[in-house]
Amino acid sequence: MDIINDFMTTYHRENDDWNQLKNAAITICTAVLKEAGVAGNVTGRVKTDESLVKKLQKRGSVKAYNDHESIMKDQLDFVGLRIAVYFPDQKECVIRTLKDKFLYQSMRPFERD
Repeated sequence: MDIINDFMTTYHRENDDWNQLKNAAITICTAVLKEAGVAGNVTGRVKTDESLVKKLQKRGSVKAYNDHESIMKDQLDFVGLRIAVYFPDQKECVIRTLKDKFLYQSMRPFERD
């Protein structure tokens, strides 16, 4: 079994854990909005197996994956959140508050799937 298929077996098995992470992140970000006095909505998703396989195969043709750790270090969006605010001028306040709440380890931009 190649490394991508092996990783996907583990990823699928751990789907409940990814969903718990998504739900916890939504809860935290919703609290951050409330704390900042900002009206908005937080939604999230866990990347589907199909979408992740496609992305890993595409990215794997550029960067060879050696093990699960190399995939985990390379991919940034297993869980994605969307924070929508009702008033555009509140965006900067939310960004500042989130930066105070979370430790950013990577700010590498990535292409939309």
